[in-house]
Amino acid sequence: LIKIKKPTDWERPEKVIYKTFCSKTGLIKNSYCKGGRVDLFILGKNIPICSYHREYKVYVCKENENLLAPKDTLENEKVLKIFYDPDDIPKNYCTSIKGGFTEIKILVPQKIYLGNVVDIEIKTDFKIGDTLEIDINGEKTFINSPPLKYMWYPEKSGNYYISVYLWGKDGTLKGSSGVKVSVLLEIKTTSIQIEPEKPKANELILFTLDSPPQEAFSVIVFVDGLMKEVLTEKPFIFKYKEKKIGKHKITFQVFNIYGVKLGTFEKDFYVY
Repeated sequence: LIKIKKPTDWERPEKVIYKTFCSKTGLIKNSYCKGGRVDLFILGKNIPICSYHREYKVYVCKENENLLAPKDTLENEKVLKIFYDPDDIPKNYCTSIKGGFTEIKILVPQKIYLGNVVDIEIKTDFKIGDTLEIDINGEKTFINSPPLKYMWYPEKSGNYYISVYLWGKDGTLKGSSGVKVSVLLEIKTTSIQIEPEKPKANELILFTLDSPPQEAFSVIVFVDGLMKEVLTEKPFIFKYKEKKIGKHKITFQVFNIYGVKLGTFEKDFYVY
């Protein structure tokens, strides 16, 4: 009779623990985050708590709380409302009793690849003395004279909201607009290189992660489903000796600095 061993889970190192991360930002989840996911976390890595989800107190129109109240709205025509996700805050304004708003058009690609410069152009009726405010996920830039253009260098992938406000010289809000854009990782072919190509039993094998994702920060290595090592330095090279002759599988799980998994890469190899 052949005895079949009960499969066992990989032994998790002491420095690798489980943490709950915000499903939207990839940062450590706080009490305001709507969704979360549990994932591996390496102790000693400085990953901040999510600050994207917090209390946002804004005035909305009393008659329609799905519209923001302009600065010149009368007190009896607006109410204070609290949001916990900036994506839930209304993007459009209601019209105050003092009149309408100046139209603003934001010219920007809807999809952007990380590492590329983004040219943002604003089309609006800009007067002398006006100020144009560009807010990208909380980072503000002000333009006081034409051309109404801004060169943006996104530092990481993800979803961004570009808000544009046109302020008059007297400090009143003349118009506003917003657009959502996505910054994507540049598509690369990531692979695992093995040296030597035909390793022998007990021979040192070098497994190298070739062309890893741009935001790769750490790699957890598995051999035949068992965790072997955590790599935290580039180039990601795993050194290993296999005693058993035959077919095996190497797996690299790649994470960014916030603990978000960027991908899983696998390759079969043979020991002769």
